[in-house]
Amino acid sequence: MQKRSDSRFANAFLNNTFCPVICDPKIGRKWQQQEAYFIQCLRHLEADFKLKPISLTDDPYPFNIKAAFEQAKPMISEKSYYKKLMLIENGSHPFCLATAEEFGCSCTLYYIPLDMLLKIMRNKKRKAESRLLVMLCAYLYSKIKIPSYTKGDFISGIYDQFREWVENDEEQLEQKDVQTARSALYAAEHFERRFHRILSHPSHHENWQQQQDCYKPKDLLGKRVLSLSRKFHALYKKYPSRKIYDQFNRIQLPDEYDEIMSADQYISFVWSNDGWLGAETVNYMNDNAGNYSGTEAPLEYIIYDTPGGRKPENLKFEKQVFLLMDDLVTLLYDLNDDKD
Repeated sequence: MQKRSDSRFANAFLNNTFCPVICDPKIGRKWQQQEAYFIQCLRHLEADFKLKPISLTDDPYPFNIKAAFEQAKPMISEKSYYKKLMLIENGSHPFCLATAEEFGCSCTLYYIPLDMLLKIMRNKKRKAESRLLVMLCAYLYSKIKIPSYTKGDFISGIYDQFREWVENDEEQLEQKDVQTARSALYAAEHFERRFHRILSHPSHHENWQQQQDCYKPKDLLGKRVLSLSRKFHALYKKYPSRKIYDQFNRIQLPDEYDEIMSADQYISFVWSNDGWLGAETVNYMNDNAGNYSGTEAPLEYIIYDTPGGRKPENLKFEKQVFLLMDDLVTLLYDLNDDKD
C-alpha cells in the first residue's frame, strides 16, 4: 500500500541529528591506525589526570572519537578549571589529545605610545638612542606585526568614535577640552602616516646590528636602551619569522564564550597613553570590559602523545615579547622624564 509521512513530518525531522558520510579515501585506508593512536593518547590523558576509563562507542569512525572526546572534556574541566581539552593534528595523525591553558597577559594594556618616541627623536641629546628605539619599534611593527591605529585596526576605530563625538557633541565638553581633544586627534592622524613610513622601511633590520655595535652609551638610560635593543635583536635573530599572533589559537577554543576580546584590543601601537586621548582610550576599554567573557591569548599546550604528556616550548617567544614591551614603555617614559 502506498503510504506518506505524517502531516507533521517536519517536526520529527528537526528532532533528529544526522552525521555526514565520510568520502575521504585517506580516512578510509588509515582509520584503524588513527583510531588506535587516539586510544593511546586517551590512555595517557586518563593516567595523567587520574580519570576513570573512557571507552569508544559503537559509532563509526570518526564519530566514536568525537563521542569519547566530548565525554572527556567535562572530566578535565572538573580536574582543572583553566585547562581546555582539545583535539589537534599531530604529524600524520588528525586526532591527538592536548590540554591548553591561556598565557595570562590579558589584564594589561600593551599600548606603545608613539608620541613618547617622537619626543625622544626630537631630543638632540638622544639622537643615537632614538635610532635604536626606532629600529626595535620597526621590528615590532613590520616583523612581529604589532598593530597600529592605521585604518581598519581596533585603535583607529576608537579614535574615529572620539573624533565623531568631539565634532557632534561639543556641548558636552568645555571649550578647552574640545580644543585639547581636537589637537590630540589631529596629531594622532598626522603622525600615524609619518610613523608608518618610518617603521616600514626595510633598512632598519639591515643596519640594526651595526648601529648597536657603533653605539657607546653615555649614561644609565643609554645603557638601558642598548640592553633592550640587544634583547629585541636577539629575539629577531632567534625567531626571524615569528609574529605576535602565531600562538593566538582563538579559533580552537570551545564555543562557550559569547564574545571574546581580540588581541589587537590590548596589544597595539597608540598615539598616546597620556592626556585626554590616553585617558579616554583607557576609559573606553574599562567601560566595555564587561561585555567580554574571555580574551584571545596565547595558548600553552600539553600534548598527550607520550606518557605524562609533552609540553612543547612554544611560548618562549611570546613571554619574552610581552616582558620586553613592558620594559619598552617604561623606558620611553623614563627617557622623557630625564631632564639632563
